Amino acid sequence: QSKTAGQVAVEQVLQARQKAQQQFERLTSLEESLADDDCTEEVHIYAQTSLPQARQGWKDAKERATWLQNALGVTDSEALKKLKHSRYYTARMNARGLKERLRSKLQDRKFELDPIERSFRRTRSENQRNEHASQAIRRREPNIAKLAKSYNKMRDDIATLIKTKKAPRGAVAPTPVPSTGIYKLDIDDEIWQDLGLTEEEGVPPLWLSDDSVRSGIR
Repeated sequence: QSKTAGQVAVEQVLQARQKAQQQFERLTSLEESLADDDCTEEVHIYAQTSLPQARQGWKDAKERATWLQNALGVTDSEALKKLKHSRYYTARMNARGLKERLRSKLQDRKFELDPIERSFRRTRSENQRNEHASQAIRRREPNIAKLAKSYNKMRDDIATLIKTKKAPRGAVAPTPVPSTGIYKLDIDDEIWQDLGLTEEEGVPPLWLSDDSVRSGIR
């Protein structure tokens, strides 16, 4: 209910701002007509008689928009824009959190496997232990794949919001994480790219990107 009420409040502010702009444009049009010597006498009379009401209408509309903004607690136009596109910004923040977790898991996997894969000479018992460790590490791969799939789905949601104009103008969708070759961790791999995720946000909150914090919350 609070989310719905918040969305309604934002819409009220946006509508009030739009109405104030419309009133301003009407007032400007009347003033221009009154100053235009080429306009007919009837137009001049209409503009002159309509100006007082237009000025009052603009004043009232501005005051209402300001009152609604103050009641909402939002006076910054940038913050208001974010509220208007709250679904986009929420999805983008969640996607970045997922990507940070995915990177962390891939790094852990690489650091655990590298000593095993670099080993050339081992006794039989050492090789067996390494094989068991390698199998244990690889058993985590389905979880990594699932995380990558969740990220790509969130990325698709962001792309849809942009396509349907439910995101700020100029917003760019993040690129998907490829399902093949994800474990290579080359410097140019998509997993390191943050296009469409970091234009305005800082570091994602720990409850989004750190599994230990997430476990503690649960």
